[in-house]
Amino acid sequence: MKKYVVTLLNALGVFAALLLLWQILVLLLHLPAICCPRRSASAGLSSARFPSLVASLAITAQEAAGGLAASIVVGLLIALLFAQSRWIRRMLYPYTILLQTVPIVAVAPLILCGLVQVSYRSRWWPSSSAWRRSSPTPPRD
Repeated sequence: MKKYVVTLLNALGVFAALLLLWQILVLLLHLPAICCPRRSASAGLSSARFPSLVASLAITAQEAAGGLAASIVVGLLIALLFAQSRWIRRMLYPYTILLQTVPIVAVAPLILCGLVQVSYRSRWWPSSSAWRRSSPTPPRD
């Protein structure tokens, strides 16, 4: 227990030292706030906008939990499919290995591009005329 407390205090001390170093560098180098805001100003804004931040945190937590649940269901279904069909396992296994080795940062834009193409054609996506009224640059049809 004592080792845990010492480790926690060391981590908090390093974090506080980094914040202090950030504050000193911003003040000494006269960095613009748009480029590198002072930590004291960020803390003030965080406390002023705390209710909005908590609401955003709740939305993000719900979306993360939904994504986790969806990935568990899809993963189990794929595992059952692979276990039941040797042919499907042989055909799709290279793609599952590829998706595991490529970083998610590289795969996510490809998936999102596909979803945007699909959702752009659906009913709940705004029509082109509504998009033109709200956006200075309309999407390409």
